[in-house]
Amino acid sequence: KVHLIRKQRLSHQKHRKGEGSMNKTFQWNGEKFYFSALEAETTRKFIPEATKTAKALEDYEKDVVGVGNLLSADDIIAECKIIDAFLDTILGEGAVEKMFKGYDLGERVAATQKLTRLNNAQVKEYGEAASKGLFA
Repeated sequence: KVHLIRKQRLSHQKHRKGEGSMNKTFQWNGEKFYFSALEAETTRKFIPEATKTAKALEDYEKDVVGVGNLLSADDIIAECKIIDAFLDTILGEGAVEKMFKGYDLGERVAATQKLTRLNNAQVKEYGEAASKGLFA
């Protein structure tokens, strides 16, 4: 019975602090990072940085690699560093060092896609909650 009351109290405290049920943790390779798409600085950075990163990758492949050509080891490292700049900007300086060992482009693409899905899910969840009204 005490355990149940304690659990309810902790649940109430979470809601009182505004933490609700929204997942605000991005996890990769056992490392956890706070992430809130609705935090002002994240909102300010996410779309512009994502757009800049996509353009930098596109330009690199067009200008250096050549469309349709295979990536060399140096190309993979260069593209990893482009993605790393995005992830460190969004998750905090040093995040990439904690997330990855070596230069695995596929892993970075998968991590970025996962982060984007988390961002989109948070925005969607907020939109659904906001449509019910503040005091729903």
